[in-house]
Amino acid sequence: MSILIFFHLNDREVMGDRVELILSDARDNVALRTHYSDAIHVHPASTVGLMLARSLVLDASDMKAVIDARSSTRCTPLQD
Repeated sequence: MSILIFFHLNDREVMGDRVELILSDARDNVALRTHYSDAIHVHPASTVGLMLARSLVLDASDMKAVIDARSSTRCTPLQD
């Protein structure tokens, strides 16, 4: 089995408290880039894959922080 990592973002690289990623195979879609100009546009090598998002909670006994971290990640299709 081979694993291809084509994109990663370290939390120290994030400016602000939010990251918006656009996963798209449309590399030259000007309308998409214009509408989501503040987002990071990522172009995977395949249309099939897996996205992993990790949030760090330093205190494992703080269940509220764990629940908040889990609910802060969203993955939604783009709307036309």
